[in-house]
Amino acid sequence: MTNKNRGVLIAVLVVVVLGIGAIYLYNQQTLSQNSTNTATSTSYNTQTQGKVVFGITDAAASMGAISSVVITVNKIEVHSQAQGWATVSTGTEQFDLLALKQSGATSLLARANVAVGTYDLVRLTVSNVVVTDNGAQKVAKLLSGELIIIGATIVNANTTSTAVFDFMTDKSLHVTGNGGFVFIPVIKMETKSNTDATIDSNNAVHINAGHVDADVNEGMDVNGEMKANFILNGSTKFDVVNDILKVTVQGENDSAIKITSNAAINAAVSGGHLDTTISVMLTTQNGKKEWVVSGLKNLILTNVYVDVVTGAVVKTSAQSGNQ
Repeated sequence: MTNKNRGVLIAVLVVVVLGIGAIYLYNQQTLSQNSTNTATSTSYNTQTQGKVVFGITDAAASMGAISSVVITVNKIEVHSQAQGWATVSTGTEQFDLLALKQSGATSLLARANVAVGTYDLVRLTVSNVVVTDNGAQKVAKLLSGELIIIGATIVNANTTSTAVFDFMTDKSLHVTGNGGFVFIPVIKMETKSNTDATIDSNNAVHINAGHVDADVNEGMDVNGEMKANFILNGSTKFDVVNDILKVTVQGENDSAIKITSNAAINAAVSGGHLDTTISVMLTTQNGKKEWVVSGLKNLILTNVYVDVVTGAVVKTSAQSGNQ
């Protein structure tokens, strides 16, 4: 090989090495940037972070022929006044709530290293609920996949905190008129700080000691909004029509009602008052019967009131909710 060829080869090798080095540095920088945009990281800073263990359980009463209620959780987020919403976990996990009830176990939902601070809200994103009734599987209607629960989760430096969600399935699951199911969650959340929490080989969470920071009960209403100390009346009757929850009340067969629930929904949507519809229910406002159609307008929970005689939209009202 001539000196000239040898020089060319060396130059090519230098360029290749520099290129590989540049790609490596770029990837490392990108990974570093991505890690700062999430609530958690694989590293653990004992001065600025604590550990949080999220668990799920169920203390439901016996549910007869219903042998299984499998819930799919896709995301967990926490909220603080200082930082806003931060993602804790995006892993998809499935849990059989009735199996948890039978075993008495608290199963691991997620664990993460979280920045020190006080978090006032937790948001669970649920995508699916499947009920096994007399051996047949049925997908339950889910009013809202976002379950926002108010309650303090306090994270101290180099300590472990816990947040356990007790799904009260017997109060959450409702049978529709045609034998289907609607899942309208009722949840108890207990949070503790400075705990001694361990996770065994079966992913069961065991919590010892610690200070109770929150012990709250919240339930979803027919609009899909979580409310403190709220449980739907057990005698409430439901139907699902075109994937929309219809709450059945007495007096719907009154001859004075000229507008059907479907017509009321059409009035709310076609009039541009709602983007999507969650539920419809007959109500009485100031002595007059009206259909109240609930749904989302620009991602804000909104009620639209429709006259049962004329079909005209009487008023709309947006609900503040937890953002």
